[in-house]
Amino acid sequence: MDEFLGWGVAANVVQERLAGPDLEVRRGLKHFAGGAKVWISLPFSGDGGERLYVVGRHRGSHRYIRIIIQSCHLEHARAKAVYSPAVHRLLAEPVARMLFDSEEDAADWAAHLNTRGIEAHFDGRRWYWVPDPPPMEFELDGKTYYLAHFNHRRARYSSLPPPHEP
Repeated sequence: MDEFLGWGVAANVVQERLAGPDLEVRRGLKHFAGGAKVWISLPFSGDGGERLYVVGRHRGSHRYIRIIIQSCHLEHARAKAVYSPAVHRLLAEPVARMLFDSEEDAADWAAHLNTRGIEAHFDGRRWYWVPDPPPMEFELDGKTYYLAHFNHRRARYSSLPPPHEP
């Protein structure tokens, strides 16, 4: 039986995603097949977790690799015990924090990833996460913002109300 080496957060790569200027449907990612299990890090670059380090088996070579991908391409995050020495070695390297002190810490990060929506910009300056699909109005710091535009990746809000038709 394998030895318990620590706690991590695992997620699956989305089966299908929209990509390119024509928003064509693509299966999985360049390096990972759709549905592949990957281990994910905490945010590392101050972007709130928009991009994360992941460790998983490469779709071509089947060797474990560590790369950075956009977190919007991940789903079904969950706390998971690490037993594989190869996975543990890649998770433990000090590039990004990928091992957790307890199952509860890992479960908290997984829950955050599962409840997050899409990135929203408020008056072009501030950003925050909103549900997907985004609400028409959003209250932030006591101020009401109105949905001005959104697509499959982000939403833009304005403090100016929408124009009224006569």
